[in-house]
Amino acid sequence: MPPIYEVTVFSEKDDREIYHEKVMAVDEDTAIDQVTDEMDKKGVPYGMRMAEEI
Repeated sequence: MPPIYEVTVFSEKDDREIYHEKVMAVDEDTAIDQVTDEMDKKGVPYGMRMAEEI
């Protein structure tokens, strides 16, 4: 079973946290991609993204 990552997404304008989700993925990059793909589909602009294995 792949590890779980906490993915945090920040606003592109003022670096405040706009989204937070836990996802299962093979690595940090894949976890970030899963979350930002959903945000892209919804048309939500974002800035910095980070993931941490939990």
